Amino acid sequence: MGFWQGTAYSVACVVLGASALLASRSANVSLRRIAAAGLLLALLVTAVTIPLPTRLGERDWMGDYGLYTANRRQFEQYTGHDVVFLPGHLSSVLVGRFDRLLGSYPDSPPRAFLLLSWLGTVMFVAELLIVATLNGWSKQALQ
Repeated sequence: MGFWQGTAYSVACVVLGASALLASRSANVSLRRIAAAGLLLALLVTAVTIPLPTRLGERDWMGDYGLYTANRRQFEQYTGHDVVFLPGHLSSVLVGRFDRLLGSYPDSPPRAFLLLSWLGTVMFVAELLIVATLNGWSKQALQ
C-alpha cells in the first residue's frame, strides 16, 4: 500500500504543478489568481486525503519515525518534555502537544506525526499564497 500511496501522491503533485505552469501562461491576472488558489486548495486536499507513507517495505522514510512510534515509552522519551533539547528540535515539542490533544493513548503517536505533517503543508501553502500575493499573482510567481 505504501508504494501506491506514495505514487498517487506524486502523480497528484505533478498534475498540480503542471496545472500551475499552464495557469501561469494566462495574461489575465484574475484567472491566474483563481487558478492558483484552486490549485493550492487541491494541494491541501491531496495532503490530507493521500498522506505520504511512512514506510516502504522494511524501511522507514522518515528517519527515526519507527523508533519514536514503536511504543509509548519511546515516544514519551522523545516528546515528553516542554523544552527543546539539543539533539531534538521544535517538532518534538509540537508532536508531544499534538499527542496530548489526541488523548495520549497507545496508538496516538503516529496520528500526532500526521498532524505535524499537515501543519507543515498548511504553512507551506500559506507561504506560497504570501509570495504570490506580494508578487501580484505574476506569471513568475506561479512558475
